[in-house]
Order: sequence, then structure tokens, then C-alpha cells
Amino acid sequence: MLYRIHNPQSAIKNQQSTATQSRLLKLLAEKGTLRGRQIDRHFNKVDWRKSAQYLVRRGVLSSQSILPPPTVRPKFIRTAQLAVPPEQAELALPDLGKTAATLARRQSALRLLMRDPDAVNVAWVYAESGCNLADLQELDERGLIVLHETEIWRDPLGKIADQESGNKGAGNQELVLTSDQETSLQLILRAFQPLSPDSELPDTLFLLHGVTGSGKTEIYLRAAAEAIRRGRQAIILVPEIAITPQMVRRFLARFPGQVGLVHSRLSPGERYDTWRRARLGLLKVIIGPRSASLHPCRRSA
Repeated sequence: MLYRIHNPQSAIKNQQSTATQSRLLKLLAEKGTLRGRQIDRHFNKVDWRKSAQYLVRRGVLSSQSILPPPTVRPKFIRTAQLAVPPEQAELALPDLGKTAATLARRQSALRLLMRDPDAVNVAWVYAESGCNLADLQELDERGLIVLHETEIWRDPLGKIADQESGNKGAGNQELVLTSDQETSLQLILRAFQPLSPDSELPDTLFLLHGVTGSGKTEIYLRAAAEAIRRGRQAIILVPEIAITPQMVRRFLARFPGQVGLVHSRLSPGERYDTWRRARLGLLKVIIGPRSASLHPCRRSA
């Protein structure tokens, strides 16, 4: 919190001030605007904040809340992309450097980008061609390529999702429900019927009983699918100990690219990006303990 004298005339006329108020006014008159922790150093073991609040209410002082700078920021990578037709890039290959080593590096980098029309992480270009940033900057200055800063999401499920994409169909098959499970599912789906894009979800609760492996997760999956079909998101709350790769894989297989994971072992960057993706509506299913309920859910237009 920042404090400053708002009305010097009121400060001068404030003759009924207590000792602490007078001392605080004198300090701010001498030092100018100060943070709360700076004032603390001048008031050892003295509660000056109540006096400051009183003076703020009287209009003598003004206060301004100051938030600490963020410790987590979006993550960016530098990418390179071909900026001209491959035929034009081919014509430029012989004249990319004065020395044989420089020419070879730049030709290798340019040929790599000629084969891939999409933006490529420069780390991959370095590894494949042996070039360096100066080489890419030279190609950029010549108008042959363009260097970008591209934001990437920190996704704790990235490795699991890659494994699932290479094993399609293994966890995406819907199980055949028993008659009791089918009855339970229909009751849950019926609760969605009054739901329209502008209405609130009705306060309907369902409690499923069943031992491990009895098919409850399949019902959760189908209920989540119905919520997503209606333009909503789903939060799957589980005990911390129950967040296992097997359960996450089932949701990833059913909702590829739409699942976010929340738990205490995520890095600050992973938590930050998961929260932002949920807020943007990029994640349709959030899995986690009770803290997952604090993640924003956005309605689809």
C-alpha cells in the first residue's frame, strides 16, 4: 500500500492529531510517497496503520493498493519460418556467406525451413543444421525467413497425451452399461434438459454407489460429454490420492486436447497456464482435488 499526503492544507490544520498521526504526517511531508513497509522502518513496534486509515477517511492522506509483480509469466519460444517461395529461397542459396563454414550453416538452415512450411522452433533448427542465432538473424534481414516469438502452453499432460495419440482407440471405447447404470445415466442426462445457453445449471445432486471398477467413471465420462455438447465445461473432483495416470488417460482418450489437470505437484507455470486455458474455454474438463473448483469455467457462445 502506498501512502501520500492528499491535502496539505488539511494536514496543516489537523491540530487535533494524535502523536502517531502527527509523526506520520511529518514523515510523509519530508519523504513524500512511501510504501507501508518503508513506513514500518520509522515506526518500530508502533501501530501506525489505524492512524493512517483515519487520516485517509478524513481526506488528509490518500492510499493506493500496490500488487506485487507477477512471479509467473507466459512462456514464449522463438520460431523461424520461410518467408518466400521455396524457388526464391533456392536461388539465394549460393550467396549466403563469405566463408565455407558460414555458407554451409546458413544453407542447411534455409533448406530445413524450405522443407517445412510451418514455424519451427529455432532450437530444432540449431540442432538439425548446426547454425546459430546470428545466422538466422542474417537470413531474416535478407527477407528469406521471419523470426517470431510464439507463446506455448505449459501442459503437465503433454507426455500422457502424446502416448494416447499413439495408442488411439485403447481407452476411447465406451463400455456397455448395466441396466442399473443406464438408469442412473438417464436420470443424470435428464437433469440437463432445462439447460439452455442462458440458464443456470439446476441444483440437482446425484450420488453413485459402487466399488472400484464398477463402471462409475464411464457414467462421469458420459455426463461430462453431455455438458460439453451443451457448450459447458466439466470439473471432475477427486481425492489427491486418486489422481492416477489411469483415470487421466481415460478422460484424455475421450476428450483429446480438452483436459486440464490440477494438483499440488504442478509447477507455478503449469498452474498458471492451466488456469488461463480454462478461463479462455480451451479446456472442457478440469480434473483435480477441491482446488479445481476454483478454476474459471467459461460458457461457450
